[in-house]
Amino acid sequence: NDVLKMFRWIFCSSLIIFHIIKSGCYCYICPAKAINKQFFSAHIGWPPIPRNSQLHGSENDVANASGKKALSIEQIAARWKLVKFNGYSNDAYYGLNLLDKNYYPKTEKVVVSRVGGIGLELLEMAVSDDGRAGLVVVGGCAPDSNAAKTGLFQPGDALTAISSSESSETSTKRSVSLEACTFDETIDRMSQFADLDTVTITVQRIYPRNSVVTVIVGPQGEYVGNFTVLSGYGTNLRTALQSNNIRMYDERTYRFDSPYQQGNCGGDGTCGTCLVSILAGKELLNDKVRVEGMALKKQAAPPNYRWACRVQIAPDASANGEVKVKLRPQTVIWDASSQKR
Repeated sequence: NDVLKMFRWIFCSSLIIFHIIKSGCYCYICPAKAINKQFFSAHIGWPPIPRNSQLHGSENDVANASGKKALSIEQIAARWKLVKFNGYSNDAYYGLNLLDKNYYPKTEKVVVSRVGGIGLELLEMAVSDDGRAGLVVVGGCAPDSNAAKTGLFQPGDALTAISSSESSETSTKRSVSLEACTFDETIDRMSQFADLDTVTITVQRIYPRNSVVTVIVGPQGEYVGNFTVLSGYGTNLRTALQSNNIRMYDERTYRFDSPYQQGNCGGDGTCGTCLVSILAGKELLNDKVRVEGMALKKQAAPPNYRWACRVQIAPDASANGEVKVKLRPQTVIWDASSQKR
């Protein structure tokens, strides 16, 4: 057994040196702490190696804009899923899909020099069942390396592409996908750019979603309730109100698309009977589109009136704050008119 282990060590070391010389990017290869995977190849056993404490970047550097606890590299990797497309055809291919709805992916591009090596530590965090795809992420950067000097790579970044940079003296733009590639395939594809001094590496980085609190008040300003939605999904206001069993219709409202009828269109965005008034947080909502804007003018509605069925809460993933909505604002006007009579 000892002889076999030694042979495997020598064999693996030889392959590492081969890949380093071939690619010119001197990547460190280390296994993740909590995931039992084969991090150099799906077919070669790899004994545990401690993380190099001198590597630039750590698990605590992962983007954490919303105050949530920073994710470790293993936790980031667990939120990605290898997805097979066109699975039963000859054109089948793999891609990455983010599973956790509390986070969103954002594409980041880093221009980095290859002169003297890039200096990225790459980790293969997952391999597909058929061994054709994998998840390769940034583990860190070697001290004083070209990657470290950019200050733009973060642990957990998933590699998705490599291309010639705008500053490269090439006649044509070259780009190769790295998304869902195994470690070996990633190194092979990166080595295709060995003739360039500068390359652009594209990664997918996950960020925690913010949230928006929507406070609901009645026609007289009385508190009705509130609910919280995650930013970036553009949650429909009418749907959210119905899901929370909040009454939004005044049955006396005539339809915009059929002025002689009452009753709503069921959320098709045509009747205009789901009137609401936005008291605060207008900037956290989508803008009025042409149909809604023109219709509200014909209804002689104030500027802060909206149709609930056409309102999207926090369509931007970075949105954060509070929206205040008044239900059935036309009710107050009608009730006041009835009292005068």
